[in-house]
Amino acid sequence: MGVKRLVRCAVFVLFISICSAFALPFGPVPLSLGLLALVAVSMTGDVKSAVFAVLGYLLLGAVGLPVFAGFKGGLGVIFGPTGGFLLSYIAVAVVIAVFASRGKAVWGIVLGLLVCYLKGSLWFMIVMKMSFTQAVSVAVLPFVVPDIIKCILGYYIGKRIKKIT
Repeated sequence: MGVKRLVRCAVFVLFISICSAFALPFGPVPLSLGLLALVAVSMTGDVKSAVFAVLGYLLLGAVGLPVFAGFKGGLGVIFGPTGGFLLSYIAVAVVIAVFASRGKAVWGIVLGLLVCYLKGSLWFMIVMKMSFTQAVSVAVLPFVVPDIIKCILGYYIGKRIKKIT
């Protein structure tokens, strides 16, 4: 990995960490800007940088640094109700970056968001011991409009990041 990519990844980890940590408590699933940062980072079309940034973010959180929503950290968050959403970030980064590299970023964002919702809902359903319908109604439906707004903003921020990197 070259120095430029390494620095880019470090900046991306920091960006995702900062955006994710600040959150509004919204029931069992907090409302953060993590998705916005994830979309922006993935919009660069550099799959490796996007994936390494997400892995770096997850690793920082796993070892206890307060980078997850609400300034939380530790394996308890990853294995908690919202862990599926966090772990889905890896697949989401790949999907968006691959589509963005082919000039189809909007489709990548749509598919990535669906992947995030599906994986996150299934994990939430298992951990919270509820039906899939209940999980979606609690962990997805209240966030659809804010997530669309975050994706749109992330798209435009990502386009700007791509120009300067």
